[in-house]
Amino acid sequence: MLLSVCLIAKNEERFLAGCLESVRPVADEIVLVDTGSADRTVAIAADYGCHVLHRPWDDDFSAARNAGIDAARGSWILCMDADERLSNPAALRAAILAAGPEVGGFLIERHDVVTHPEGQTEVYPIGILRLFRNHEGIRYEGIVHERPNDAVLRAGFQIASLATLNLIHLVNHLPQDRLEEKQRRYLRLLDRELERDARNSCALYYRGKTLWYLRRLEEAETEFRALVAGEECPLSLRASAWCMLAALLSEKGLRSDAVDCVQESLALIPEQSLAFYVLAEILYADGHFAHALEAYQRVRLSMDPDGGLSQVPGDLCMTREKRAYKLGCCHLALGDLEAAESRFREGLNANPGHSGCHYGLARVALLRDDRAGAVERLETALRHDPAWKAPRELLASLRAGE
Repeated sequence: MLLSVCLIAKNEERFLAGCLESVRPVADEIVLVDTGSADRTVAIAADYGCHVLHRPWDDDFSAARNAGIDAARGSWILCMDADERLSNPAALRAAILAAGPEVGGFLIERHDVVTHPEGQTEVYPIGILRLFRNHEGIRYEGIVHERPNDAVLRAGFQIASLATLNLIHLVNHLPQDRLEEKQRRYLRLLDRELERDARNSCALYYRGKTLWYLRRLEEAETEFRALVAGEECPLSLRASAWCMLAALLSEKGLRSDAVDCVQESLALIPEQSLAFYVLAEILYADGHFAHALEAYQRVRLSMDPDGGLSQVPGDLCMTREKRAYKLGCCHLALGDLEAAESRFREGLNANPGHSGCHYGLARVALLRDDRAGAVERLETALRHDPAWKAPRELLASLRAGE
């Protein structure tokens, strides 16, 4: 048996069928660890022929994941969550069949699909280790934000990059109160982990991110500052923490300090993608469009086989359509309509449904006094991203002025 897909679930009837449908073409078996569902999760799993294990929830994500791995019979493990979908399953079997004996696991891209408060949906690709050998020495570690990375290396294997495979992660496709409760639960578990080991750098890092999500900004900033000052913190984690601190300070309007933080991160690990992405966002927000343009161009492209391994936790890359959109926005802000139009069209060549590029072309059309063209592009943008306020408000304004 080649591939076992392992999941943990509790009350996931909303998402589970989509997840299982996405892996059914390639999974030799699906092992689902149910931690106390009261909805149709177990029934849906049974419909898909899953091997269902029942395990009481004990506030330990690694323990639940490892229970599924212990029961798996495949020579390779793909770990997923119910709100994830395998977007290109055909690439998976070929990759693991071709893997050399030195490869113990693969970094794959998880595309986090996030809908912002203004209604725009964006994709954030990050590298994550989810595909690895079924080996007795490879298990998850950490009771929350669990990870097998160190275990793969301790078992004597290398971690490779698999740019042809990605997961789609429906990050905030739940009501806001459910999302906040999930983050509060994570915070409780992180505090418990830090009770065991107050110097656990990974737990401190994720605690800072969780506090930030919960809008406890001063506490989050304190956490990140402690991390970047700590010599015992691993270099890659410290580089990422500098970027998180930069983004947080930029949100507070302290953009000069934020740029300094990015430079500290780049001094630790030059040419990392995350730092250039954060830098570009800061510069654009501060009106430095030419410098933002340069920074966006240095962000690694998604699904790039020559992009190399992610060097920092949470290392972001960009889809081709999103980078084209960001570059187009920079050109538009600089008044170069031809370059802006070229970039937006480039983005649509990569993804004809990218609402941002349609919106960008609408703005170009307006600057050329082409109201009909602008209306058509805005209508197209809203077909692909109906909740996005900016094109909706601009379209309403144009129609009101007819």
